[in-house]
Amino acid sequence: MFRKLSLVAATLLAMAPAAKADVLSISAMSFNLYDPSGNPRITATNGTLSPALASDLFAGVTFPKSGLVMCSFALVYQDSNGAENVKATLYRKRFLQGSDAEGAATPLAAVTSSGALGTMQRAKTTSVVGRTVDMVNYFYFVKISAQNFNTIPVGVQIEVKTACP
Repeated sequence: MFRKLSLVAATLLAMAPAAKADVLSISAMSFNLYDPSGNPRITATNGTLSPALASDLFAGVTFPKSGLVMCSFALVYQDSNGAENVKATLYRKRFLQGSDAEGAATPLAAVTSSGALGTMQRAKTTSVVGRTVDMVNYFYFVKISAQNFNTIPVGVQIEVKTACP
């Protein structure tokens, strides 16, 4: 009896779907440059952004629901100069009524380009602090810091699941 039950349980476990992953992809075209000078510092070409000067770009992140777990954070980029880098950082900003709106956001994950292949590459990390998404108490955003036209951000990706391996 127990042997049959064990076989049935093992079969059901083997048939159970693994935690389904969703990847939130945010194109570089979704990022905004905040430059009060009004000087054109970035050009858009075929879905990528080419900065003329060092630039910080920002985009909000909207997750499907609270309770999901961020398993990885990645930057897709093209780096043509090994001496210059493009960096992406994922942040969360706590919403706490009565607190200072200009208080610091918390960095959750960061990746930086490496090498100078002159073709698209991906920098990825599974080191994410504060992995569980909480859209009730936090806002999420990504900051990309690009040095110039040699460091082209293409976009970022955030893998979310119900649980990470």
